[in-house]
Amino acid sequence: MNAQPVDWSDLQLLVAVRGTSSMLRAARRLGLAASTVSRRMSTLERAVGASLVDRGPAGVRLTAAGMALADCGAELELGVARALRDLPRPGVALSGTVRVSAGDGFAEPIVAAMGAMTARHPAVRFELALEDKVTNLARHEADVAVRTVHHRESSLVYRKVATLEYGLFAAPHYLAERSAPRKLTDLAKHSWLGLAPPLDRLPAQRWLLEQVGRPPLLSTTTFAALLVAARGGLGIAALPLRAAVGLLAVLPGTELPALPVWLVAAQDARKQPHVAAFIELLRTALEGADRGPF
Repeated sequence: MNAQPVDWSDLQLLVAVRGTSSMLRAARRLGLAASTVSRRMSTLERAVGASLVDRGPAGVRLTAAGMALADCGAELELGVARALRDLPRPGVALSGTVRVSAGDGFAEPIVAAMGAMTARHPAVRFELALEDKVTNLARHEADVAVRTVHHRESSLVYRKVATLEYGLFAAPHYLAERSAPRKLTDLAKHSWLGLAPPLDRLPAQRWLLEQVGRPPLLSTTTFAALLVAARGGLGIAALPLRAAVGLLAVLPGTELPALPVWLVAAQDARKQPHVAAFIELLRTALEGADRGPF
């Protein structure tokens, strides 16, 4: 079936339905009758030739096709908001506070984005929490977060901005003293460095534990300390390729589990001009970073 032209306003309705899991609540949010939302959802389904929502007594749930189309609608909303924000408005400057939550390994690109924001909008202020917990953005614990996990919260917008490729690394003097491993089984003869809970659940950390078969010489709560320990020659560590400055690759070519990086924000936070502007600068910094502790 050939898809018909899609009404942009119907896409906005679909995004609202996804965000509320209810046609009634979506209608209230948009100031429409629930019957109007239901009718326009049916019209949209006919236009695209696919079922977009599953209706049930507990509410509505988007199908896979509905989620894909809602993602597109959310991106269009963000693009329109970005274009409107960037329109010349003489005398209008952004102000407010942007609260950012991330693991300590992402500090460098975040600070770079803050510098770019300050240069354009000096009245904007920042709060940065570097922590290993997942901040509850829906409860306004932060405005923006950098995550390596996707919890599928319907009220949040996730954008994948990078993939961290991992490898094994050690300090040159450590490998000179202990001799570099030649095969995976040689790792059992070496000291290794890891992250403390809950970061020990990261795929590359679990992989290295399975290869060595014993606890690490050092477990640390921060990524920065893991780097310092590796550069200090305490042992071998699983690190993002971008972070391994000053270290030598161990068993180069060995494939370790990669890690996706997500830029996350709540729907209402993205509607604040100073937050939306910072999100775009942070996205650029995360996508474009080619070295450093990220």
